[in-house]
Amino acid sequence: MNLTLFLIIGILFVSILGTLNHFVYKWSKNNIFLQGFVATNESVFEHLKLAFFPTIIFFLVTSFFVDFNNVLIGLLITLIMQMIVIVVGYYLFKFIVKKESLIFDIILFYIAIIIGFLTPVFVYNLDAFNLLNILSEIITTLIAMIIIIFSYFPLNNKFFKPEN
Repeated sequence: MNLTLFLIIGILFVSILGTLNHFVYKWSKNNIFLQGFVATNESVFEHLKLAFFPTIIFFLVTSFFVDFNNVLIGLLITLIMQMIVIVVGYYLFKFIVKKESLIFDIILFYIAIIIGFLTPVFVYNLDAFNLLNILSEIITTLIAMIIIIFSYFPLNNKFFKPEN
């Protein structure tokens, strides 16, 4: 699979799965296992999971079919950029406009996916960095574990609570 096809399929896959991810918890009748992986409420934290786990799934499945280097570094950069865009975009919009907007939140989600996938393009054509790929895998795993833990044990903070 070439890089262009990887990016197009990745953006579409994460957009579709992430959108469905928004409803899975209710569809599953609040399945406690899914709580760690899908959005359970309208908090900013829960919205990070809309892109996070679908992106990991996409990279895990496609990593066997790509013909470029540093996929794990690309995954970590993608995830970090998606989270930054969602959090900064949400709070910046709320600061400027002083209100919530469902339309903006939806657009922001898709922008985060696109920016996340396009940001690490430069690393795919570099020579393979085995140590950095391993380190990226470890950091990605740690972030996933933190997200799962905070899904079950959220902090008493507005970041983890739905806005009213």
